[in-house]
Amino acid sequence: MEELDDKFCYVHSSSLDTRIQIKIGTLEGKRQKPDYEKLLTDPMLKFSGLYQDGCSDLMVVCQVFADGRPLALPVSTSYKAFTSRWNWNEWVTLPVMFSDLPRNAQLALTVYDCLGPSQMQPIGGTTISLFGKHGVFRQGMLDLRVWPNKEADGNFPSSTHGKARDHGKEQMQRLAKLSKKHRNGHLAKVDWLDRLTFREIEMINEKEKRNSEYMYLMVEFPTIEMDGTLVSVASYHSATLSEHLVELQLSFTSLIAPMDWIVLGEKHAVVFYEQDGDEVYQFRVNADIVTVPDHEILQLLEINTADTAESMTAL
Repeated sequence: MEELDDKFCYVHSSSLDTRIQIKIGTLEGKRQKPDYEKLLTDPMLKFSGLYQDGCSDLMVVCQVFADGRPLALPVSTSYKAFTSRWNWNEWVTLPVMFSDLPRNAQLALTVYDCLGPSQMQPIGGTTISLFGKHGVFRQGMLDLRVWPNKEADGNFPSSTHGKARDHGKEQMQRLAKLSKKHRNGHLAKVDWLDRLTFREIEMINEKEKRNSEYMYLMVEFPTIEMDGTLVSVASYHSATLSEHLVELQLSFTSLIAPMDWIVLGEKHAVVFYEQDGDEVYQFRVNADIVTVPDHEILQLLEINTADTAESMTAL
């Protein structure tokens, strides 16, 4: 029996220049087939994955959002032929680093099916915040509710929240919280008892998933290890997202002419930061116009002037 761990080891998210990885696990639940009216309206549905024997070829598209705007391009799972269940078991690398994540970053997951040539149909979507209510990056496995026939909503609050309560089936959420406390060392660990307990938790979750009207997508968040010690990633940024976007715009924009930067209705100066100190540079609104002679244009003007003088002499 291990003792309770009263230490909290963490690292700031701004210190991790590492891309985020999310593991896409299994999709459990039954898909509802469309009624015959839709089939009569669109006969091509008969050849879609919805009417395929067994498990159709699905894919999951992942994208990170903040303040209702995408932070990077979407990333999808690779192709996999399924037999009896949807099980990707694939780590997906997102084009976003920990240091780029704001506090309100959300992960939007949409499950798609092939409807025909160059046609994709959303099976459902789910959204989960990357940081918990205490500002710590999520860890471990989560069962997210998939909202049928919807794409994942990246707005806040989201209409496809993956941890929404299913009335009458709150036991999954309660057991997930207890598993999180056990993983964080807040509950005593007994090896033989833990194995029996987690096996029973899996059976309870599978039973509730079968009895639920929704589908559930299992995802796993990574664990961070530094110098042999498991650490949590705490969200830390000195600037808000709007200020961060201004910094990105300053870094990627070449200032050809001096100008004023207006953020939230107020004028801001461009600040140059060094390790030794700060210096503020004020830019003028009206830039000085510098004329540079163009020798080719001057040569053309001389030729045109000579031709005009000859024509006038001939007259």
